[in-house]
Amino acid sequence: MSGIGAARGQDPTSDCNWSIPKLQGRKTHQSALEQTISKDEAHKLLPVIAVGASAGGLEACRALMIKIPGDTPAAFILILHLDPTHESMVIDLLEGHIDLKVVQAVDGMALRKGHLHVIPPGVFLTVKQNILHLS
Repeated sequence: MSGIGAARGQDPTSDCNWSIPKLQGRKTHQSALEQTISKDEAHKLLPVIAVGASAGGLEACRALMIKIPGDTPAAFILILHLDPTHESMVIDLLEGHIDLKVVQAVDGMALRKGHLHVIPPGVFLTVKQNILHLS
């Protein structure tokens, strides 16, 4: 179906019937969550959304990031496969064009909500307890 919609110049998802089921017993779920997570731990929770692409995927990543409000209560990580022998211009290409604050990821940096953390070329990135680790 997506090919037909795309061929007609329509949104390929327009024919889809998307729905999100309502949670049953939401108050019970919240109570269980509150019992297992202390207030101090709850303040440390931060959703992390990582987006990855090859070097040719920058435009698609930019198109996605343009849609995300700067006050989104989550941290974002952008992982692009780039040539490690060249300096990356990704931050310059995104900064000022998206609402999120764009920063280059550095070892030991804490993830921050409303920020897009961009991995530099030629490194591996891991996250532990909301701290970035580059190697």
